[in-house]
Amino acid sequence: MAPSARDRFRAFLQSGALKVALVYLVIGLAWIFFSDNLAFAITGGSDAFLLYSELKGFGFIIVTTLLIYGLIQYFTGASEKQQQLLFRYETRYRKLYESMRDAFASVDMAGRIKEYNPAFREMLGYSDEELRGFTYRDITPEKWHESEERILKEQVLLLGYSDVYEKEYRRKDGTIFPVALRAFLLRDDTGQPAGLGTIVRDITERKRAEETLRESEEKLRLFIRHAPAALAMFDRDMHYIAASRRWIADYHLEDREILGRSYYEILPEIPDSWKAVHSRGLAGEVVHADEDRFVRADGTVQWLTWEVRPWFTADNTIGGIVIFSEDITERKKQEQALQIANQKLNLMNTVAWHDIYNKISGLQGYVELSREHITDHTAEEFRIREEEILKVIQQQILYTKEYQEIGQQPPRWHRLGSLLDTIRSTGLAGPVRITNGAENLEIYADPVIEKVFWHLIDNSVKHGKKVTEIRITAHESASGCTLVYQDDGVGIPEDRKHDLFTWSFGKMTGFDLFFVHDILDIYGMKINENGEPGKGVRFEISVPGGQYRFTPSLS
Repeated sequence: MAPSARDRFRAFLQSGALKVALVYLVIGLAWIFFSDNLAFAITGGSDAFLLYSELKGFGFIIVTTLLIYGLIQYFTGASEKQQQLLFRYETRYRKLYESMRDAFASVDMAGRIKEYNPAFREMLGYSDEELRGFTYRDITPEKWHESEERILKEQVLLLGYSDVYEKEYRRKDGTIFPVALRAFLLRDDTGQPAGLGTIVRDITERKRAEETLRESEEKLRLFIRHAPAALAMFDRDMHYIAASRRWIADYHLEDREILGRSYYEILPEIPDSWKAVHSRGLAGEVVHADEDRFVRADGTVQWLTWEVRPWFTADNTIGGIVIFSEDITERKKQEQALQIANQKLNLMNTVAWHDIYNKISGLQGYVELSREHITDHTAEEFRIREEEILKVIQQQILYTKEYQEIGQQPPRWHRLGSLLDTIRSTGLAGPVRITNGAENLEIYADPVIEKVFWHLIDNSVKHGKKVTEIRITAHESASGCTLVYQDDGVGIPEDRKHDLFTWSFGKMTGFDLFFVHDILDIYGMKINENGEPGKGVRFEISVPGGQYRFTPSLS
C-alpha cells in the first residue's frame, strides 16, 4: 500500500464519523433482534404484533435520532477542544519561533529553503521571495560546501543531529560573515527523512573579540619573549604560557620545547620550597627573595633573585602566576671572591698596622726619653716637631683602621638615640650636654656610621673652645631628611669653610671632618656647614629617601 493510501486509511479509522456509524450499527442490530423476538412472544403472531411493530419502528427512529445527535455532539465537542488546544500550541510556538534571537531555518532534502524566522531573514538581508528560491548552498561560500556535506552525511543522517560547527554565510550585499549552527533531521509522519532544521547564530562579534584577544596574547608573548629580564608566565596548572629569551638562557632551556608543558616536568629539580611559593602565588600572594640558592640537576649551583606574582583573567579570577628572576650567580662569585680578597687584605692590614703602630709607639717612647736629656734650645724645638709629627702619623694610622672596618658588616638600621647613648657612655663629650631632638630617627647604613657622630662630637669638644651643649634635630622634606648637628662653640670662620672637609684642612686640625664626609658620601649622604661664626657650628646632613625612617618612640 502506498504511503498516501495508508495515511488516508489511518485517518479514516481515527475519524469520529466511523465511530458514530459503528455505534449505530450495533444498536440497530440489537434493537431489531431483541425487539422482534420479544413482540412475537408477547402477541403470539396476532394483529397486535403488527401494531406493536409499527410502534417499535417509530420508537426506533426516535431513539436512534437522539442517540446519533448525542454522539455527534460528543465527538464534535472533543474535536473542537482539540482544535482549540492545537491552536494555542501553534500560537505559542509561532511567537517563540518569531521572537527567537537566534536564526532558524528548515530545508527539504534537496536543500531548498522552506521555512525560516524573521531573525534568519534579517541576518541575510534577502526578501521572502528571494529566500524561498534559494538552497542553503546558495548562501554559503563554496569553500564550505565539502566540509558541510561531510557533516550532514556523517552526523545528521546517521545520528539525527550534528555537533555545533562553524562556517560562513553570504549576505545580499555580498559581505561574508561567520556563523555557528547545529543541524537536526526533520521526519514526516511515517518517520522518513523530510528535511533539515538549523539553528544559526551570527558570531561576528565573538570572532572579533577572539581576534582581539589573540592579538593581545601575541603582543604579550612578544613582549615577554623579548623582555630584557628573565620572566615566564604560567597557567594554574603551572604549564608554560610564555617565556622570555633571557629566562630560556638563564635556565639553559635553549634546546627544549617548553610552551604548554609543566614547569616541574621541564625542571624536575625544583625544590618543594619553591612549589609552596608557587601555591602561595596562585592563592593571590606576591612573594619575593633577594637571594636564593638553586641546585641544578647536574649539581651546579645558581644564585637567583626572584618574585612571584599572580595574573588575573577578564573576570578577575587568578589565571596563573608570572615569575620574574635574575641569575646573580656571577655576582655572588664576585662577592665571594671580593670577600676572600678583603679577608686577606684585612689580615695583611691588621698585621702591618700592628707592626707600624708598635714601631711608632717605640719611637714615641724614645722621643719622650730624649726630652730629659736635651738641653739645647734648637734640639728641643726639633724634638717638639718630631713629637707633633708622630701624633699626626699615629692619628692617620688610627683612621686607616677605621677605614678598614668599612664594609666588613652589611648595612642595617641604626637608631640615632642608641648611637648617641653609646658615645655618651665613653665619656667623650665630658661635661658637654648632648640633646637629641630626633630620638625616633633611624638611619640605614654601615655600622661605621657611629664614627660620624663620634668625630663630630670630638671635633666640637676639641675645637669649639666654649661648647656647653650639642643639639641634634631632624626634619623631613620632599627630597628626604635633613639631620642638623649644632653646638654653641666659637664656630668656623668663613674663610675656612670652603675646604672644611678636604684632606688639606685635616692636616691642620685633624682628619675628623674629612673622614665624616667620606663615610657619608659612600651612602649617598651629603654634609654642609651653615653655622654663623662666633655662634657655633651647624652641620646639615642630607639623608636620601629609603635610607631613613621615623619609628615610634621607645618611651
